[in-house]
Amino acid sequence: MIYLIRHGETTKGQKGNVPLNENGIMQAHALGKDFARLGASQIYSSDVLRARQTTEIVLGYANLPVTYDERLREFSGLLQRGAADLDMLSQEDRLASSRDAYERAKSFIAELRDNNVDNAAVMTHRGMISTILYVLRFGEFDFEKFEANRKEFKKGAGNCSITEIKL
Repeated sequence: MIYLIRHGETTKGQKGNVPLNENGIMQAHALGKDFARLGASQIYSSDVLRARQTTEIVLGYANLPVTYDERLREFSGLLQRGAADLDMLSQEDRLASSRDAYERAKSFIAELRDNNVDNAAVMTHRGMISTILYVLRFGEFDFEKFEANRKEFKKGAGNCSITEIKL
């Protein structure tokens, strides 16, 4: 089982590489206290600050190996352009950002499969969780299908929520 976990809460309106807010820190501690039930043997984490902070808090409760992986970052265009949401980008930038996220997610999933990784936690962002789910469901990139399914896949991915998947 692979556990896709969204990082803790940040202050609304902040953009880019932002820290957890007080509630996000509490969410991460609650996740850490319940983490052992997952049986994960390792953690993969986005290297973005809010995901790193969530991971480090969880590691205080579960002494596991961690790999920080830039492929697990949120949509690339968001950090580079300071947009609060993918919808704020131009059509061309949304396509490029979506394709980039898709390729990173596909590469990450392929690596997990190639290495027979099972029982791992993946600490990342809502957009990357939705992209990983898209890769697993549809396989090939189709921008219209990706756009249509992006919001559907994001439902239920609240802060510190866990989505269980089998590869």
